Amino acid sequence: MSWASQYDASKALIEEITSLITERNTLLNNAHASMSSGSSNDASAAPRLAASARRKLATLASKLDILDRTAATGPEVMEREIARRTELVAMLRTRREQLTGMLARNPNNAAGGAEADSTTSLLQGVNVSNVTQIRGTESEATAPLDDRGVLRLQQTMMQEQDEDLADLERAVAGTKNVALTINDELDEQNRLLDDFDEDVDAVGGRLRAATRRIGKVSKLSGNCAQYTCMLVLIAVLVVLIVVSLKY
Repeated sequence: MSWASQYDASKALIEEITSLITERNTLLNNAHASMSSGSSNDASAAPRLAASARRKLATLASKLDILDRTAATGPEVMEREIARRTELVAMLRTRREQLTGMLARNPNNAAGGAEADSTTSLLQGVNVSNVTQIRGTESEATAPLDDRGVLRLQQTMMQEQDEDLADLERAVAGTKNVALTINDELDEQNRLLDDFDEDVDAVGGRLRAATRRIGKVSKLSGNCAQYTCMLVLIAVLVVLIVVSLKY
């Protein structure tokens, strides 16, 4: 059962209790008037009506507790609606306390019929349906609406919010696609950089190998020059020796 249905049931129960107390007071007033005039009037049903009213007051207390606990339940109930529901339940509690006091009051006490008339007038003069007109701080859009109208307005607002969320979702999806494209491009660039690094490493290896070969050739060239000089010197020395021996 929805919160609005539970609230309507509580209002109907208050009307039943009001009717029971009014009927009991009427019976007691008539019996008192009959005793004063010397006639007879049966008021035996008054205790039964009072007992029924007490049971219904207890049931009403349980219903109001449930309304308090479920004030925030429902499809995305807004804070303003929660505050309105809380105030409506508070008004029903105040009405219940009034009815409890009226039930406990004997219309035939020392105040006599005047108090009974006042009690009956108060019971009959209060229109419980006016409770629905008592609202918290509301906007111009919700002030003229009843409970069902407010629910329909909430549904409309929720539908508009859903449409806005759908637009936002599409925008986020588009941004996601762009981000994925950029990510793919970055992956491709990283792959090209990795290939370039491999090529640089390969060229560097070749350069190092060539450098080692050049070093070896240079070393061999230096040794050959030394050997050549030594041979030339030896040849010159031999020539000098031969010449000196002849002369």
